[in-house]
Amino acid sequence: MLSGGDILALIERRLGDTRRELEKVDVQLQGSTAELAHLHQAELGVLSVLARIRLREIERGEVAEALDDTGRRVTELLAQRAEAQAALGEEIAAGQEALAKLEQERTAQHTVVDAAEQAVDAAEAEAQQRLAADDAYRARLATAEASDRMADLAEEKAQEAHTDRTEKGKPYEADPLFAYLWSRGYGTSRYGAGPLTRLLDRWVARISDFEPLRRNYWMLSELPTRFDEHAQRMRVIAEADVAAVQVLEREAGEAAGVPERERVLGAAEEGLADIDRRIEALDAEIDALVDKRASFAAGEDDLSRQCTALLSDALRREKMKTLRERATRTNNPDDDAAVDELTVIRTETPRLEDEVVRFRALHETHRARTAKLEEIRKRFKEHRYDAVNSEFVNSALIATLLSQLLAGSLGVPDIWDALTKQQRYRKLSADPRFGSGRFPRGPRPGGGFGKTGGFGKGGGFRTGGRIGRGGGFRTGGGF
Repeated sequence: MLSGGDILALIERRLGDTRRELEKVDVQLQGSTAELAHLHQAELGVLSVLARIRLREIERGEVAEALDDTGRRVTELLAQRAEAQAALGEEIAAGQEALAKLEQERTAQHTVVDAAEQAVDAAEAEAQQRLAADDAYRARLATAEASDRMADLAEEKAQEAHTDRTEKGKPYEADPLFAYLWSRGYGTSRYGAGPLTRLLDRWVARISDFEPLRRNYWMLSELPTRFDEHAQRMRVIAEADVAAVQVLEREAGEAAGVPERERVLGAAEEGLADIDRRIEALDAEIDALVDKRASFAAGEDDLSRQCTALLSDALRREKMKTLRERATRTNNPDDDAAVDELTVIRTETPRLEDEVVRFRALHETHRARTAKLEEIRKRFKEHRYDAVNSEFVNSALIATLLSQLLAGSLGVPDIWDALTKQQRYRKLSADPRFGSGRFPRGPRPGGGFGKTGGFGKGGGFRTGGRIGRGGGFRTGGGF
């Protein structure tokens, strides 16, 4: 069994580890990409040397000059790229430093919220103890319980009457003679047929034994309305009795200082929510910068694309192929050295290209893991599962589930469903089912109310029924 704060800390540790792995892969990808770019530059330089050596065999040095121009432009672009990367790194570092400060601020504010929640709980518990010893309150509560039971019973009877009307009315409605006379209002004041029709209808009524059936069907049809009216009267009485109980609860809560402590708690929670909003916004900014850094590391930024395009254009020229072929047929030792260097470059290039592809895939994997953990952390905070009374039944299972999430065998909805099932609200001092907390509240199909949630709005305290940001109940857990 771990507290909600412990589980949030576990999620954040996993998130921190994943972010560090992402940065490590980012550095590796950046190194491989830079090494590959340097190899392409080296190849360009070797070809430029060969072009100069074989100048007399090449069209008046056009190839050498083109290679030199390309090399200078690539060098300029790579210098700009290095400057942009350095600036981006500084921006990310500043963002992470600001985020660390915000997390510290949140930890401090969370302590304030916990203390405020405990203060509210203590005040509610004090009020409940006073009420439990108050004879007048107990008498009011007993009256409310009795009238609530009577209202429940009346609503059940009303529902049964509606069911009987539907089921027992079918034979009457299926009889064509009965249905005909009933629709005409035969035997009632609304019947207004002429003499001949009256004579025929009287004969039909006699042979179908209509009158006793009419009385039975009328009673069957009338009972649901009567029961509904009775149930509504009983529920009004019950509501009044419950309201009287809640007035005493509210007064006791005010005497114990519950409203003021709730105001302090509300302000503390809003402060925590504001910090969480700022953390979320800063997280998004840092994520965007990290994605931009990844594009630099993978050579997918605009400057890298320009370098790649220049190098590819230079190395694709047909004259380069001719230059290589002629260099291999010469006895000039300078040619041989250049050709040997080209051979090394050609051997290393495929290895580095494969390495870049592998690091890119690994980078995407860690980026996806980071996004999943960030989503889980966001939901956890929104639902205030790190509240002072929130705890989780099986901490070992949660740690395993987080590992499975990172391994890719579980998605965010799967682990969130498991977290929700493992989460519990432990009882503090106040009882969420005390007094009017055990009564139904809210309109039901047959009339009446669903759960009131104890000392909630509309009566006394809010023990167990106060909803936190994003859902979930407070002290004691609610329902």
